[in-house]
Amino acid sequence: MKTTYKKIKSADVLIVDEVSMFSKQHFENLESICSLKDTSKLFGGMQIILCGDFFQLPPVRNILYDDDGSYCFESDLFDLVFVHRVFLKDVVRQTQYELINAIAEISGAKKEIGEDTISLMDQLSRPPTDNGMSSLKLFATNQMADDYNINLILFVCLFV
Repeated sequence: MKTTYKKIKSADVLIVDEVSMFSKQHFENLESICSLKDTSKLFGGMQIILCGDFFQLPPVRNILYDDDGSYCFESDLFDLVFVHRVFLKDVVRQTQYELINAIAEISGAKKEIGEDTISLMDQLSRPPTDNGMSSLKLFATNQMADDYNINLILFVCLFV
């Protein structure tokens, strides 16, 4: 414990990567821990740098620790700590205009989804292959996954 305390006391900067997975509760707990350095300042006066994309994986809720999985930016502390923000808007990893535009439209960066994006999605869509194995299912929310699993269990119990 003394080693951790010494590291906190000597740190000037804290960098958090993959911030989309960082929950409100984790963010507030981290602030409490960093405040060991200087209780009169948020995060003990450390410079906090968050890196990541909030359109990626969300925080995972954890019932055992009473963490509802809220995003860290939903904390009241967030606006107090991050007065200066930098938003990177240029896509540098992808060069295909059609895909860049489709991602922007689907993510909500644009007001509506255009015909070109719908056409691209239709081209990429294909029926699943029936190889006799159960296919992987992806869901946007835990609730949707839970509902699917419950329905599947009920079906198996009642009809198989």
